[in-house]
Formats: sequence, C-alpha cells, structure tokens
Amino acid sequence: AMFHKEHSSVASSKGKKGKDVPLRRTDRKHLLQVGQEVLGVTTEIENVFLKGTIFKRSLKLPSASVDLFFRSPAEEETKEEWPYTQSSQCIWMQVDENRTIYEVPGLALLSIGPTKLPTVLVPPQVSKFVCRGAHVMRAGILRVPPASTTFVVGVCIVGNPQPFAVGILHPDLRNSNTAKFGPGTNGTGVTVLHAYGDDLWRHQLPNIKSTDGHDAGHYGNKGFVNGQYVVPTDDPPEDEA
Repeated sequence: AMFHKEHSSVASSKGKKGKDVPLRRTDRKHLLQVGQEVLGVTTEIENVFLKGTIFKRSLKLPSASVDLFFRSPAEEETKEEWPYTQSSQCIWMQVDENRTIYEVPGLALLSIGPTKLPTVLVPPQVSKFVCRGAHVMRAGILRVPPASTTFVVGVCIVGNPQPFAVGILHPDLRNSNTAKFGPGTNGTGVTVLHAYGDDLWRHQLPNIKSTDGHDAGHYGNKGFVNGQYVVPTDDPPEDEA
C-alpha cells in the first residue's frame, strides 16, 4: 500500500516532513464539490467538508505525489455529525501518479454512511494481507463493480459492507463483463492507496485510548480487529440488504 512504510504519511520519501496548511473556504467548497461528485450529495458529507478545520499536507512519495486533506476533531456540539473527537482524520487524497490525478476518499469519510463509491468484494482472509501492506490480487477478488467512469474503488469483505481499503482498480477489471479474476488468475487487481492498519491509520490513532465509538481506532467498523484484519458483521452487503 502507498502508506505501508513507517512515517510515509507524514514525510516525503526524501525525509522532508509535510507541512499542514489550513484550507481557505473557497478551496473547501471546491473540495466538497469533488467529494460529492465521487460519493454522492449528502448532508453528512457537506457537514464534514464545511465545518471544523481542514488542512492540506503535500508529500512526494516514490510512486506518486499526494495531497492529503485532514478534518479536525469534532467539538462536543458537532460530534453527532463528525464522530471523531480525539484526532484529525484524513478525509480526502489527491494522488498524482504519472500526471494522472486520482480523487480518493479517506476511510474516515467512508465510515460515516453509505456512498456511491464502487466496491470490490473479497473473502475475509484477504483483509489480513491488505492490512499488512499488500495490494489486492486478482485471485482473491470475488466481485468487481459494474463498468464505471471512476477507477477509484473501495474494498470490502463478505459480510461487512464498510470499506477497509481504497485504491485504484486495474484497467483490465473495469468492465465487469470481460474482467478476469478469482482463483487461477494472476496479477494485481486493486492497487491499494489507503487501508486499515497502514501508517496513515497509525498516525490518526487518538492519544487517549477509547474503548467505544469511532475514537477507538476502528473507524466505527465492528469487524475491524486490532488493526490487523477484518471479520464479517451482522450486516449484509449493501446490494443484498
């Protein structure tokens, strides 16, 4: 994954620490517009982008240049809208890979409600490898989304609809009618950019240990265990609910 290495979410590959620059209101509105194009228009998403403080951190990594956008912790009166009260959370990433810009929602943002982000389905056992920094291999994919204009996808396990990773779907898999995946296939299916257990997750952990709620370090996902793997919950996949 892009943030597998230690301190990769706070410093560029040459060791220069990224500066956190507050976002102006006009830039926030533009970022909100981008977010709504990718995820759909909801009050929850609008509140995340327009309330609190948002700051940008720019990094140059071996594989790409990345702008990370963080949302400040919620104040007491707004925690119903943004459930993270202890530490700032990455809500968006703009990834420039060989002059191609990918607009990528952060897992904290994906934790506050259903979105229209396409998802790839994998067995639960795949999650432990992704949480350790692996990409999603074609052989471990059970389902790809229908043909879509976006190449950015969430990754979910069977029986747990909340994405535990987000990344870029391989071009060969972007048409579900011709895509080849599952046992017997080779190669990477999803290039993971951000996942449970990565360096970005570690740096967002609250200083104060919490045993419940989103501040416990599991993005509100009942199936995310100890930063190491994801298990099914009682919730069926969204398309079967």
